[in-house]
Amino acid sequence: GWMSDDPTVSHCNWVGVTCGFTTLGQGRGQVMDDHDNAKNRCDGERLIDGWTGRPCPPPDSITKIDLVQLGVRLVGKLPENLYMLRNLHRLNLMGNRINGGIPESFGMFEKLEFLDLSQNELRGPFPKHLPSTLTELWLERNVFHGELHLENLTSLNYLDVSNNRIEGSITSDVGKMASLRSLVMGGNNLTYTIPEFGSMAKLRVIDLTNNELTGTIPDFSTCCPHLTDLYLGHNHFEGQIHGFQGQHYIHRVSLNFNKLTSIHDDFYHYAGSSLKELDLSYNLITGTLPSTVSYMENLRYLNLTENKFSGSVPKYLCQHKGLQNTEKYGCDAVMCERGTFHPSGSATGIGPCAICPDNEMFLGQTTCPSKDFLIGDMDGNGVLSEREVLRLFYIYTNGPEWGAEFQPWVDMSTESCSLKGISCNSDHRVTGIVLVDANFCVGAKKHPSLCLGIPSEISLLRKLQILQLKSNSLISTLPTEIGKLKNLIHLDLSDCTSL
Repeated sequence: GWMSDDPTVSHCNWVGVTCGFTTLGQGRGQVMDDHDNAKNRCDGERLIDGWTGRPCPPPDSITKIDLVQLGVRLVGKLPENLYMLRNLHRLNLMGNRINGGIPESFGMFEKLEFLDLSQNELRGPFPKHLPSTLTELWLERNVFHGELHLENLTSLNYLDVSNNRIEGSITSDVGKMASLRSLVMGGNNLTYTIPEFGSMAKLRVIDLTNNELTGTIPDFSTCCPHLTDLYLGHNHFEGQIHGFQGQHYIHRVSLNFNKLTSIHDDFYHYAGSSLKELDLSYNLITGTLPSTVSYMENLRYLNLTENKFSGSVPKYLCQHKGLQNTEKYGCDAVMCERGTFHPSGSATGIGPCAICPDNEMFLGQTTCPSKDFLIGDMDGNGVLSEREVLRLFYIYTNGPEWGAEFQPWVDMSTESCSLKGISCNSDHRVTGIVLVDANFCVGAKKHPSLCLGIPSEISLLRKLQILQLKSNSLISTLPTEIGKLKNLIHLDLSDCTSL
């Protein structure tokens, strides 16, 4: 209807346009989900908006423009006169190719609450003229630069300006946003220290990852008692990790790639019982892991690699059922012991920690000066067997989701010729791989790291004659090393449309 000249077609029936209603719908932050007045907004019948106290707009007045489902990407600049839609309270133009800046006239919106211009090509200085009525502002993945201007946005509940080119400091204006629930500013060029935030009892998420921030990490327990997610990785923070007293809701903490040197014992005591994910990798943390790590009973992910930890991994962590691979590798699943290494700093599905004669000092090392890590080398002899190649194939293509009948592929005690889909010659060498029932790379379209594709090590199956992989879910590229399979006479990847 947007291009129609038919005056009988109401603008309220155009795709992406809503009239009269101020209910939130899906939203990004769904800020009103737990608000007492969430169900009392204008719904076409009410006369008064139960949240704002204002009269509800006329039934033919545009209140929402949501153009993310059009099937085409909008190109051009934002109209200067858009503010003349006096009752507009939601504008969603994410994922288009809109360029230029945000017009100064946007400051004249009287009722705009939700503004999503993320994933466009907007550029220029960070806007100073946004309306004070905003409760959600989404500007991530554009090309805004210069310093932040947030002094007028004290009503925000959700703020995301990540992945732009914003510079300067995080201003103290953030601390005035008493209703803020999520603060996301990662992927910019922010500098200096984190300011005191004051009282922000509703704040749940802080993400300042990948900036140039310095100084020490503040004690967020004084400002943000309900914080659940703290992401401060890839900055230049120094000193000790401390605080978290009274923060019983903290679930995820990522402080990787900084210059932190120590962990106060109270961190494990206060934050441990609620923590589910902790990443302190690639810092300068020294000392041993104390017994208080036993407080981290709900932990599901732990990365402490590439620090200067001495001693050994506490037995409590080695036997932690919530951590991946502890049943198979024990303490090495947490951190490789001194004198060993692994690209991940801990034993994973691609193999155990390998011996390194040059590394006797620290736990969790990822490299060895005199030795390369051989991926898939389960017995540590420096050579990949055909059985190890098949296991690597399983790991690289998210084998646990292939199906229950393929589970023996990961178990090295099961011989190659006994695996489902494998045929061998009289010398027990692999000659055929026929996997037409395996569900390769499940979930990889959303999480690409789940599938690394066919490993190049497949070229070590020298006697392979048949390779048949009928699966339209297999992704990545076909390794050129397949050309080294001189005996290969039948290659069928006909349904692998994502290769």
